[in-house]
Amino acid sequence: MSAPSMPPDNSVQVEQMQEAAAQKAQDAATAKAAQDKADLLALRTSSAAGGSTSARDYFRQQGLDPSQYATDIDSQISSILAGISPTDPNPGAAFQDVGARIYNTETSGAQAKANAQLDKLFPGNFDTTRVNMQTINPYVTGIDAEQRQNADAIIQNMLSRGVITPSGQTAAESELDRQNPGVLAKLNEIGTTTVAGEQQSLRDIANQGRTAASTLKLGDNFDPNTYGSSADTQFNDFITNLGTTLRGKIGSGNLFNTAGLAAIAGAGQGAQNLPFDPTAQAGVVDPNAQANQNKDSQLVF
Repeated sequence: MSAPSMPPDNSVQVEQMQEAAAQKAQDAATAKAAQDKADLLALRTSSAAGGSTSARDYFRQQGLDPSQYATDIDSQISSILAGISPTDPNPGAAFQDVGARIYNTETSGAQAKANAQLDKLFPGNFDTTRVNMQTINPYVTGIDAEQRQNADAIIQNMLSRGVITPSGQTAAESELDRQNPGVLAKLNEIGTTTVAGEQQSLRDIANQGRTAASTLKLGDNFDPNTYGSSADTQFNDFITNLGTTLRGKIGSGNLFNTAGLAAIAGAGQGAQNLPFDPTAQAGVVDPNAQANQNKDSQLVF
């Protein structure tokens, strides 16, 4: 009886078959990955296209022509797309409400631009730079001189009427010199409140512009010069009427106290045998007063 024969060695074929199967599986996986990648890319592209269409539709719903904002819309769509992972299976989620978001971004940009234009017209402290005490100091000085002139006229009248002597005049004028710092302080106080009021008026105009700029709707026109011109008009009117405004706040009286000038002049000149004229201190000259005095003197024997 012969010995059994050895089975054939198929190890090489088996190995080849295994390698072929592995390669086939690898090829299938590679193909699937490529297909998945292509599908995701197509999905990203279609999502971006859908977002662009949605954004343009939203702009139309707001009464705007989307072609006027095409560059900004496309730029923001591209920016959103760039932020989506290539493996994100749901890129469309990134474009949810994209129209409203782009619209809001554009609106914020328009408002920021409008406010920047206003900032050039109304920089920080523009109100105190445009109107301050230096603005009204010439008016304060002029009104002080007017007030002093009126007070001096009373002294001069008393002198011309013979109620006081030159030495009494000097004493009375010294009293006015003593009062002058207080008069200037009062005028400066009036001036300070006047300046503060004008500064607030200018700020109000600037704030009106800033409110309009901050609530500006996309597509609406905004002209910052409207507010700049309004501020110019306000300031020019203020300067034109400044003298009248200050005098109106002072009133018809005199800031210098002239009530005691006759007594001060009398004390300064000493005892004098001078005629009494009750109207002299008030600055009123009665042309008949001297004639009446002369008649009276003629009746005395």
